[in-house]
Amino acid sequence: MLETLIVASSCQYPADFFRYREAYKSLGAIAELFSKPENRGICTAVMLAGDSIYADATSGLMDATDPHERFTQQYYKLRNNWAWRKIDADERLFSIDDHELIDDWVPLGSGHPDEVLRSKREKTRDEGKQAFITEMQLDKWSNGKTYYKHLVNDIPVFVMDSRTERSARNAHNVNDVCMVSKEQRNLLFEWIDNLADEEKNKPESEIAPKIILSGSMLLPRQRTTADRWDEDSSHASCLRSDGWDGYPKTMHQVLLHIVKKGLRKVIFVSGDAHIPCICNSRVKSEVYGAIDIVSVHGSGLNAPFPFANAMAEDYQSEEEFALSAPDNTEPLNIEVETQFPDVGDGFCILGISNLEGRKSCQISFAGKRNNYEPIPFGTV
Repeated sequence: MLETLIVASSCQYPADFFRYREAYKSLGAIAELFSKPENRGICTAVMLAGDSIYADATSGLMDATDPHERFTQQYYKLRNNWAWRKIDADERLFSIDDHELIDDWVPLGSGHPDEVLRSKREKTRDEGKQAFITEMQLDKWSNGKTYYKHLVNDIPVFVMDSRTERSARNAHNVNDVCMVSKEQRNLLFEWIDNLADEEKNKPESEIAPKIILSGSMLLPRQRTTADRWDEDSSHASCLRSDGWDGYPKTMHQVLLHIVKKGLRKVIFVSGDAHIPCICNSRVKSEVYGAIDIVSVHGSGLNAPFPFANAMAEDYQSEEEFALSAPDNTEPLNIEVETQFPDVGDGFCILGISNLEGRKSCQISFAGKRNNYEPIPFGTV
């Protein structure tokens, strides 16, 4: 019996005068999905994994600089478009990513030669974060943070901020810097610890899926990272990735902790790259054993520019690689296998069922190319 229906996506590029209804077509399809007779009476949720607005929609050409116009008005347009108002969801969860600030935002570091540019980017980050917290009404459960833990029905969810707390990277320190702050990492680890303790003696059939929502993609890795991984111990190729593989220390810390605690049925949900995919991975440690983790990347809701969309060829869809701490300790072996549904703009659907105490999550994709009909791609 279906108990919880979660739709996950990202990247709602704003409408222009000529494409108003078309731009919000995916949001309209979500509203129709939730309103179907068979879905009434169950818990429904929308999760946006970043880029819910585009504060930099014209790539600097005509973008507003006033914070109210750049941020607040864009959230107003999102909340008041025809499709968003039709979505009858019990929960709406949001993670922050780059376009809530500026495209591919990263810190430039204190040693950057252009101090004016560095200060300007930090100011944009601070203003964008505050607008995100205020306009998305995160204060009611995040205590003023852009990351938080939540329950959707009885499904545990941890919403990450994989963007605004990044450390500045260069070819010399890429192995040592982190994607998130120590405070956020510790809160995530505490969430993992508590769930692992609760489920310690439960059989597999009684384990509920749990979701980590992150703007950045966990897996698969980009080919630019993977191609030179073994031959370059400095892993400088990571600098070309904006995802988790661009911060191997954080990737190792989080995956190791999940394996160490034996947390089962973890689903990472992400956005940003405008390409739907589902990556099944097995993370193995010689000390702690193996855990299966699923990484799901939703389509963009409205991603009208093909040159800005990732392609399957950009990723190492099938591989086995080693990942360790910066001092080469606590190695992990990671096997991945990835599918890329050809659905176009749309969303991912997580349908969580409970059949006589057995909990499972069916993962489907829907998009414009198949008239938003859900296509199943796996079960957790």
